[in-house]
Amino acid sequence: MSDKPGIYYYWGGSINYSNFIVDYEASEYVVDKSADAPNETYYIALGYRFSDYIVTVHTEEFKQINDNDFLAKVTNPILINTGQTIQSALGTRNMSINGITLRYNFHPSAALKIDYFSGDDERPNVGDFKFFSIGVDLIY
Repeated sequence: MSDKPGIYYYWGGSINYSNFIVDYEASEYVVDKSADAPNETYYIALGYRFSDYIVTVHTEEFKQINDNDFLAKVTNPILINTGQTIQSALGTRNMSINGITLRYNFHPSAALKIDYFSGDDERPNVGDFKFFSIGVDLIY
């Protein structure tokens, strides 16, 4: 990995006041000299605690900035076109997600989580999506 250094920036936090909850995070990361485009992400979640239950609504964004700098020293037009095509297919992802989560803390070290998400992924083979998940979080 020494010949492909990366850059990562992150900031975020969480506020718990009385029964209100706010979580937020933003990050940027990139692998230098790579076909992977620079990435920018953020989310914000607002929640309310009802005894052992927490209801949270959240929104998220994931963006990749199509940047062909990794092709700067390539002179062959066929290789430039191939590189641009690969990055367009793999390195251009823009996605928005909205969701709601119900969390039930049924044990001091475990919680049941039910999530519903909907969103849009700009890649033509994905498009609009919706999904539902149920899981158990274990804290040890």
